[in-house]
Amino acid sequence: MSTTYLDATGTPVRLVLKAEHQGTLTNASSGKSVIDRDSFAEHINLLDGTDAFIGVLRHITIPGLGALWLDVGRGVGDADGNVIFEAGVKDYAAGLGALCAYLGD
Repeated sequence: MSTTYLDATGTPVRLVLKAEHQGTLTNASSGKSVIDRDSFAEHINLLDGTDAFIGVLRHITIPGLGALWLDVGRGVGDADGNVIFEAGVKDYAAGLGALCAYLGD
């Protein structure tokens, strides 16, 4: 879903995209699976090019055991793609390593 915000003259100034996802990742060799649920909003400032992601970007759980990888919070980037603000639980390397280790067994 997307919403475009306009200024008083009708010029688009902000775009908000909302996404929800649920899926299963399975290693065909090991037969192990994990559930991936994501729910976030992306706010794009059309005037200065900044881009913010807010919400749950990665929530992977092992059935019966709980969270394996959690990436949640707020991240803001400038028009050049540089991260200018980050808050929340974000550890891509550890999460990816845990995912690969679990699925690979």
